[in-house]
Amino acid sequence: MGRVSRLVVAAAATALLAPAIAVTSASSASAAPSVTILSPADGATASGSVDVTVTATSPYGTLAASVYVYLEQADRATEVPCPAPLSRTCSVTTTLDLVQITGGTYALGAALRDNNLGTTFAQPLSITVVNDSGSITIESPVEGATLSGVVQTTVTATLGPSAPIASLEGAWIQVRDGGRLDQSQQCNGLADPTTCSVTVPWDTRWDDGPHVLSAALGAGYPQPLLGLVSRRVPVVVANPPATIDLTAPAPGGVVTGITAVLTHSAIPAALGTTPEHVELDVDGFSVGKTSCAPSTDGTCDATTMWDTDGLAGAHVLEPVLVDSVGHRIPGTPTTVYVHTVPVVSLVLPASHAGSTVAAQVIAKASDGQPLKYTPVTVTIAPAVGPATVLHLTTTRAGGARFSFPATTNARVTADLAAGVWWEATRKVAAAAVIAPFRCTWTRTVKPGTYASGTCTVPYIGSGTPVSMQMRRGAAWPKIGSGRTGRHYFRFRVLSKSRGIYYIRFALYYTRYYTRSISQSLRLVFR
Repeated sequence: MGRVSRLVVAAAATALLAPAIAVTSASSASAAPSVTILSPADGATASGSVDVTVTATSPYGTLAASVYVYLEQADRATEVPCPAPLSRTCSVTTTLDLVQITGGTYALGAALRDNNLGTTFAQPLSITVVNDSGSITIESPVEGATLSGVVQTTVTATLGPSAPIASLEGAWIQVRDGGRLDQSQQCNGLADPTTCSVTVPWDTRWDDGPHVLSAALGAGYPQPLLGLVSRRVPVVVANPPATIDLTAPAPGGVVTGITAVLTHSAIPAALGTTPEHVELDVDGFSVGKTSCAPSTDGTCDATTMWDTDGLAGAHVLEPVLVDSVGHRIPGTPTTVYVHTVPVVSLVLPASHAGSTVAAQVIAKASDGQPLKYTPVTVTIAPAVGPATVLHLTTTRAGGARFSFPATTNARVTADLAAGVWWEATRKVAAAAVIAPFRCTWTRTVKPGTYASGTCTVPYIGSGTPVSMQMRRGAAWPKIGSGRTGRHYFRFRVLSKSRGIYYIRFALYYTRYYTRSISQSLRLVFR
């Protein structure tokens, strides 16, 4: 190791070996994450707006970034950044606008977002909103209802004594699903100009899943004048499903040559469409499309031919039904196997450096395709001593890397056990001889002086990367780095305090994908 490298290693070791003192607040370090709404009080009444004060503590090791305040059943929320400089604690006060919220009881919530994108929630409080300008309410469906088919959504709007308009005649009521505008209807021919009730049809037949309905009152379309919004109503849509099943080949089946893939599809009459065609995807790529014959019961039996030539191995088949209006209904993916005879090979480097051998085992099908995620057993049997057994899994590219201590005349065997669609195979190779990694060093020195040493590694040329590591518990963090001379490198370690330290060195042979680790060196400063 040259002069500059020696100083780099020594300086880095000195900086990390020197004693250090850190002062940490025990109370702040041990405080559990929490979010608390200090005001308003639980059960409070508010009109127009409400001032909300929140105090929060982020999880240990993070910083409080912002506080999010919201009404759970209404479209009202605001996010307030925590004041700088950021710390684990944060207290904010914000005003939540209630002018356009229909009167009623709501849950007031708060959440803390930290700098690690984590979220901590507060226990919600109950507040009652009073709004004299009016109200808008979804009468049906009710909260938590399960819906199907075409649903009639009924909404009633009423003007209050402080409303900015005297009549709802000509006003629009908008029904929304989440943040998406679904339907609007105008108030016309009202017997009572201060009250309007409308019914809006909602076709849920191809919209299964959870939904949140809300309504808004406006004096013109599409721009609301009042902007009064209703309490949100969560519902679930569950229609009888359209289905497509792959009936052949069976899951886990072994196929070869031109294979017939059979499917059975059905669309319930309540969904209002008919089967159009069936598509077949293999490993995410479309390989064929078969048209459905006209039927009166909404069913379709289709046969798609799949050419498996050159596709040895496991494959995922997924049928897709397309209906008369373009809806796509995916079937359950099915794994099948195309028969083949595999080949296992071992790749050892022509020459080595260091005390380990880096190798690779590759499994391929007879057509040359790599076998993905295939278990292989590798056995390293040295001339002297017990054998080492490695259980590996090939990667997507078909190979798996491994390393083992170098010995004389080691016999390396790779075994691929018989599977559903392949026969057992074996490959044998011989390992090379690698000289050991040895170090001599000064074991005991006085504080303020250098402990030094020399490590020899035969067959290593100049410039090989080397790093110095120091044991801390079970870990070996890096404390210095440099490059070797020809077949050796030198090191120095300085500590200004008494103590016992353990260091080791790691050599990196990127050409052979290996790393050699020296023995642990014990240094005593006293």
